[in-house]
Amino acid sequence: KGTILAARLTSPADASTPAPVSAVLSADVVVGGAVAIKKGAVIICTTSPGLRLQLSCDTIHIGGNAVTIDAVAMGSDKRVGLPLPRASTSDSTFADTLKETALNTGRNVLGRVTPDGVAGDVSNAAVDTAASGARGSGSTQERAAALVPSGTAFTLFLRTALD
Repeated sequence: KGTILAARLTSPADASTPAPVSAVLSADVVVGGAVAIKKGAVIICTTSPGLRLQLSCDTIHIGGNAVTIDAVAMGSDKRVGLPLPRASTSDSTFADTLKETALNTGRNVLGRVTPDGVAGDVSNAAVDTAASGARGSGSTQERAAALVPSGTAFTLFLRTALD
């Protein structure tokens, strides 16, 4: 049993590091036919790193008073945590171009200092392996962005009912 509230972030939230973040209620909360909490009430949450932005909320400001709550954020897909936005294709293309330039520069420098023979072959094989891994696993197109933008709507699940 609990209470479901509509909310939205008032600042960007970084999914890569734990940090405080604020949100506001998107609609009045009505209990027993009366408004118990007005739209715009400020909610204080803490982020946790993960594949989704985990928000644990512990305070809501009601009429100038800080009230302790036990709540978690859920995305529109009804799963705990907010889905992370995907990096844009233009960001991906630019980042991939920068990565390729850095890899080529590294190879050129290595080619000038690597000895001939077996030692050179081993060094070149190591560079090829590293470059292949960097190209395959680091594409920003395949990775989610860590920043969830301000204004993102979510559902707040209070683990205890409002009285």
